[in-house]
Amino acid sequence: MRYDLIVIGGGAAGFFGAIQLAERRPESKILILEKSNKVGLDERFKVVIDGNCITNSKPHPEVFLKGAEALGHEPESCIVLEDAQSGIEAAHRAGMICIGVGDAESLKAADLVVSDLTQLNLDRIKELS
Repeated sequence: MRYDLIVIGGGAAGFFGAIQLAERRPESKILILEKSNKVGLDERFKVVIDGNCITNSKPHPEVFLKGAEALGHEPESCIVLEDAQSGIEAAHRAGMICIGVGDAESLKAADLVVSDLTQLNLDRIKELS
């Protein structure tokens, strides 16, 4: 099964990590759910969903569901990268797999936790399907 990657936050480091993942897997699409133009990357992504596009904040799944819809994918075919418990809850409510990025103890509800994006590769993502 092929997954699109949905990246949440992380500032410039998170966005550049997403680009590194995309370079390793060029056939994939990546959705950034935050204003990426702060670091000049909007043109690199097909869809950007931010707080101006939603009514409900996390842990409501609206932001993730709108992202999947904008890409034309079912929620269960998406993976969310998240750094907060409320985002993990929102991802699961949307029916998506969630990878926690950061402290393992505070993100233990995620399906997989990595301390940073350098620990994530295609093999680890495939293990989640």
